[in-house]
Amino acid sequence: MEYHGSGYGGFFLPKEHGLTRDSVVYCVGVGEDVSFDLSVAAAAGCDVYLYDPTPRAITHVQRVHRALETGTLPAASVAKEDGGGIGEKYWHKFVLPLHGKVASSQVHFAPLAIDVESDTRTFYPPRNPTHVSHSLVPPPGTVKKDGLKVQCTTLAEAMARNGHDHIDLLKLDIEGSEVGVIRDMLERRGIRPKYLCVDMDSIRQNMIGLGGRKLVAQLQSSPSFGYELLHTANHDYTFRRKE
Repeated sequence: MEYHGSGYGGFFLPKEHGLTRDSVVYCVGVGEDVSFDLSVAAAAGCDVYLYDPTPRAITHVQRVHRALETGTLPAASVAKEDGGGIGEKYWHKFVLPLHGKVASSQVHFAPLAIDVESDTRTFYPPRNPTHVSHSLVPPPGTVKKDGLKVQCTTLAEAMARNGHDHIDLLKLDIEGSEVGVIRDMLERRGIRPKYLCVDMDSIRQNMIGLGGRKLVAQLQSSPSFGYELLHTANHDYTFRRKE
């Protein structure tokens, strides 16, 4: 197994992952760390499709595009804020070395949330205002009037817009919504990515009633799901579809 990305936003993949420049890669949940997304784009030579409606994520991807195009660091004040809290090290280690290796045109971005239905929903802010990750699942103690309205789309609709009929790798880091999206994808839409890299926030944050642990077990035991667990650490999971 080989690790891709930062300690904050990365996942393990097999060294012989089989991904190529023609592979279809979707990364849902960007925040301020696209290190995994860029690492996969560099390793496979493929395009990556990013989704996140968070304002700070939108700004971050714009800065990443400029850094890939120019090979220069964003303003010092910006560099200290981005990258999952690791600041300039993030840019020097995970973004700037890819100038000339990953084109900004390979990094597609849409400011949309991926959910089980297309609708306008409330995106709730993290309890710590210095953190970036918003969620469609309100954290405990959230005041319902908090948050911002965002446009949601389903994974199937996103694929249709992009002209894709399959996904080779799907990364989900969506703060508790991963259970619903995975079930919708597998049970209703018939979408079965070869690799599934998931930050199971539903387990990490002990979100009662979402069924995160049950889903992890079903992914491996249910023939209709058909995945094998390749690696897990700190509630980050890498699954591979059984052929």
